[in-house]
Amino acid sequence: MANTLLTTDMIADKALDVLSQKLTFIKSINHDYDDSFAKTGGKIGDTLRIRVPQHGTVRTGRVMQPDPLVDETTPLAIADQKGVDLVYNSAELALDIDSFAERYLNQRMADLAVSIEAATIANAAAGVPSQTGNPDAALNDLFWPLMANKLLDDQLAPSDRSMLLNTSGNLQIVKALSGLYNNTADVGKQYHSGYMGHAAGFDWYNSTVMPMHLNGGFGGTPLVAGANQTGTSIVTDGWTASSPILFKGDIITFAGVNAVHAQTKADLGYLRQFVVTADVVSAASGTTSIPVYPALATAGPQQNVTAAPADNAALAIAGTKADSYGINLAYARDFATFVSADLPLPPKKDASRRVYQGLSLRVINDFDTRNDEFLTRVDILFGSAVLRPEFAVRVANDPAALTPPA
Repeated sequence: MANTLLTTDMIADKALDVLSQKLTFIKSINHDYDDSFAKTGGKIGDTLRIRVPQHGTVRTGRVMQPDPLVDETTPLAIADQKGVDLVYNSAELALDIDSFAERYLNQRMADLAVSIEAATIANAAAGVPSQTGNPDAALNDLFWPLMANKLLDDQLAPSDRSMLLNTSGNLQIVKALSGLYNNTADVGKQYHSGYMGHAAGFDWYNSTVMPMHLNGGFGGTPLVAGANQTGTSIVTDGWTASSPILFKGDIITFAGVNAVHAQTKADLGYLRQFVVTADVVSAASGTTSIPVYPALATAGPQQNVTAAPADNAALAIAGTKADSYGINLAYARDFATFVSADLPLPPKKDASRRVYQGLSLRVINDFDTRNDEFLTRVDILFGSAVLRPEFAVRVANDPAALTPPA
């Protein structure tokens, strides 16, 4: 019996199935806001403002102590459209869908998945304010993932947690994980989706598109310039004059500024880490204001430090100045969100749209009569946002530390 000619519905279904299988990070984060964008005609620039839950004061006794409303929101924007384009002749439409996918879809959908995840992971990792690991050594001990789990516990992060490794980190840690039991179902997930198993409180995955971080030059002997500073900007001095001293994503600490428990506000006994939110260049006088997240708060429901940094308190940077290192990511599901919007179907065109597991994919077919060729475009419109940066921890490693055993 002759094969049924392939349709855009069949191509869209197969393309979406392959794309979904190739994604790792996106499937492990929040998709609760997909319905907010699930409308025909979604377009780049559509934005939803999401309210971020805030801590409140737990009262002791019968007298009310109402907290003032802090209405903090984060924007979730449809900011990216990506796609792949296919060209094939009439005879190819007589292929069965699996043969067509092997020839035209599988590799292109893998490429599309890599491109989507690279953009999403880079956006998410840049704002994470906590870090463990050794930027100058291999990730070969479970101490660092366990420390990441502790930091998430201290921030009251939900328990559905993932660890996403760069390929070097995956190679480095696998020996430490090799003695842990994985059941048959986990082994199957490893084969199909890159799932490495469950250990140290995390579901483990790996990705080829984890970012590297390059530290700023951090020249001079930087000190806090003035006591009692709080908020998202800290004035400092003592830097090398007129120099690029810090880069966005640098992790810094201030001497004497410890982290506190998210609810009880008890001193946790270690320095609060902050992430630099924009590149910083020192003035000719060696002074500068450093933009940081989270905002320093010394009192109230949002308190996150034991005290403001003292005048002339020293600064420290995680890792070696002007050096790059690998980033792995430990996170709870609600750390970030990904959404996909429905692209419109053009009138009087051979077009289909399919939605599966939070992914909306559109396929449009056209025909080049002169060359007897079909032209097919596959598009996805999407956006991502970090909802709770404190629900993630960067785990640093040296990706070049790949010395084989003796």
